[in-house]
Amino acid sequence: MAEKTIKVSEEVYAILESLRKENESLEMLLLRLLPIKDTKITKDMFFSKWIGSDEEIDSIFTIINSTWKDWSNSLQT
Repeated sequence: MAEKTIKVSEEVYAILESLRKENESLEMLLLRLLPIKDTKITKDMFFSKWIGSDEEIDSIFTIINSTWKDWSNSLQT
C-alpha cells in the first residue's frame, strides 16, 4: 500500500497523542477515530466545541468505544 505524508499543527498532534492507546500507531488511531469511508467528513466534525456536561460526553464515548469494539470483533469472525 502506498504511503502519504500529512502535515498537522503541534496542537493537533498533541491531541492525537493524548487519544492514542498504548502501542497504537497514529495510523491505527486515525482509522479508529474516523467515520466510515462513505460518510462525508466536514471540518465541523473535528473543530466544534462540546457544550454538554462531562458525564454526557463520557457516556457518549463509552457507547462509541463499545460499538467500535463490537464492530472490530465482528470482522475477526
